[in-house]
Amino acid sequence: MNKSKFQSVHSDLASTSTAACRIPIFSPTRRPQSVSSWRVETPWGWAQITGRLGQQHRDLLDAARMVAEREEWTFDGQMHLLVDPAKLRAVMGGDGVNWPLLMTWFVDLMRTIVDFHVNSQDINGFGGLVSGVVEAKTDQHPSTRPGAWAEGRRFIKISFGDGWSKLLADDCVMKYPLRHVVGLKHGFSQAVARYCLSHTQTRDTVAGLAQKLDAGGRLRVRRSELSADASGLASLGIIIDGDKITCARQQSPGARQQSPGARQQSPGARQQSPGEKPLLSDISNISRGETQSFPLP
Repeated sequence: MNKSKFQSVHSDLASTSTAACRIPIFSPTRRPQSVSSWRVETPWGWAQITGRLGQQHRDLLDAARMVAEREEWTFDGQMHLLVDPAKLRAVMGGDGVNWPLLMTWFVDLMRTIVDFHVNSQDINGFGGLVSGVVEAKTDQHPSTRPGAWAEGRRFIKISFGDGWSKLLADDCVMKYPLRHVVGLKHGFSQAVARYCLSHTQTRDTVAGLAQKLDAGGRLRVRRSELSADASGLASLGIIIDGDKITCARQQSPGARQQSPGARQQSPGARQQSPGEKPLLSDISNISRGETQSFPLP
């Protein structure tokens, strides 16, 4: 397996599903409402959502994978991540985001049921996007300082649900600068950014993207939100000019590839990259006898 197909630890780029940036599984807002059997249809596929999902939930999924110390695909096709909670909080907003708030979002990701289909890869999925978040205790954990080790630091194990794992495994990979997207003020701006960055070129209007992203409300509010985030969007190559939205980007290295654990090999057969520390053979067994569930808020 080519080393480029693995996301490097603590990369500045988040690896995610291209289709998930085009099919509005996550409502284009940071204040999502709970919905029941809400169905969205797009040229790339469809999704039906029961629960509450917004852009902060999407941030959390991508941030967890971006900062993960280890990731592994188990025999049942699920992705499991070993994550330092401090690094996850730092990407999600630092002091402005506490652990109870992150757990609230994790609970939403576990409780929300998503039924989806991706046309191009013929991918079907059903269920919660996260299946579990537990504390993982080990004798040693990688330190934040290169080459150093810290004793007894607490990590968490995040297990993605079958549907989200399958989407990451079988869909084309997109890499994008997550920190820039998290830094945008409005959820609609974040959804627009992910949509535009999933295409090589975008020329559209505010009204056009609002319809494609299933964004309700008044268009003048959407224009105002994009205007407030215009400088942040420009740093991503997305230009807001009145009602026009344009973006031209080159594919990032490794883009449009499939994730490790996909069709090229069985989920549990990940190969180790040269120079990489030995992969934990089974993250689900990191802490035999020492794993406890986090108290849910």
